[in-house]
Amino acid sequence: MYYALEAFPVSEEIWKSLNYTATDSEVSKFRQMHNAPWQQWQPMDDSFTLFKEETTLQVAALPPNHFDLIYFDAFAPNKQPEMWELPMLEKIVSAMKAQAVFVTYCAKGQLKRDLKSLGLVVESLPGPPGKREMVRAIKI
Repeated sequence: MYYALEAFPVSEEIWKSLNYTATDSEVSKFRQMHNAPWQQWQPMDDSFTLFKEETTLQVAALPPNHFDLIYFDAFAPNKQPEMWELPMLEKIVSAMKAQAVFVTYCAKGQLKRDLKSLGLVVESLPGPPGKREMVRAIKI
């Protein structure tokens, strides 16, 4: 199950112009994902269910102790500072189960200190192409 928050969904015109897929099957899945209804669980196949919520993290009501993995893909702190403030990180951590993993491409020292202050075990990992490093933090 995948639960996604998206405050500013891209238009159909834009996502249809993206070339992220190579096979007809991938194109079909890509379209299915973008056409899935908002605010309800939608089976994508036998092993994957998607829930898309059109909202911000600030507004979203995240269930406590619910998530196994948080992929935090906010813009950088200098572009979107409100996403990286301690109250937002506290909200995320409270929604994580024990042993859940938080990952992000942001590797700022303040983020690492904040995650540690919230009780997570933080490590820096090599980043993907174009990123020097990324952060993985585990809730104990």
